[in-house]
Amino acid sequence: MAAVCTSRAASRSAYSALVRTASAAASSSSRPAANAGSSWGFATRSFATQAPPSASLRGVVAGAYGKGGLTGLSGGRWGVRWQTDGAKPAAEEKKEAEGGEAAGVSEADKLKDEQIAKLTAECKDMKHKMLTAYADVENMRVRMANKAEEDRKFAVRSFAKNMLEVADVLDKALESCPEDKRKTNADLQLFYEGVQMTNKMFLKGLEEQKVRRFDPVGEKFNPEMHDAKFEMPVPEGGEAGMVAACIKVGYTIHDRCLRPAEVGVTK
Repeated sequence: MAAVCTSRAASRSAYSALVRTASAAASSSSRPAANAGSSWGFATRSFATQAPPSASLRGVVAGAYGKGGLTGLSGGRWGVRWQTDGAKPAAEEKKEAEGGEAAGVSEADKLKDEQIAKLTAECKDMKHKMLTAYADVENMRVRMANKAEEDRKFAVRSFAKNMLEVADVLDKALESCPEDKRKTNADLQLFYEGVQMTNKMFLKGLEEQKVRRFDPVGEKFNPEMHDAKFEMPVPEGGEAGMVAACIKVGYTIHDRCLRPAEVGVTK
């Protein structure tokens, strides 16, 4: 019990010495006005020139009060707080901390907005490119489908055009057998009927491939369907620019002209 009392007395003596040293340093400072009005003003003064407690003093206090014996030197048991020249009040420190947090949040929001704007622009650009590519592919598909349909429809165009000369020869053969001669000549009549039958079968085969003949006599002249070979005077009561005669009939395949008709036009 005596040893404990002795230890506590020693620690109190050490603390008193520490307080006296701090008071002397505060009184010798160049800013005495800070201590006015309180005998304990040194507790909030800046002791940048005051050396920290020695190791022996720390040992004495620690021996008396255990691990928490030195807390008084930092605002604990004895209410004494050491500060540096750069120390700031708690309210100011809290305000600066809040300001720093707000600045950090603002900077984060700004960075987030920039990233959102960048990603939105990239999304719009990619969408535009995707739609453009899709439109190109769709247009190409339509063109290829139309070309395939035309190839299918007009696959026999070249062959049919070559066969038109055969149809012309058959027509000439029928024209060379007038009716008055066929009445007096049975063999000529039989020949005419055979050629006529052949011509009908030939034209039927062409029509199955959508190749049809047309005779434009009496129609208005159309440069896309008619080939004018000569001009004729306008007959009485007639109209200029009309097809008055046909030398060779024309043919169409589907909705296109395969061969224009050779005609004479009134003028």
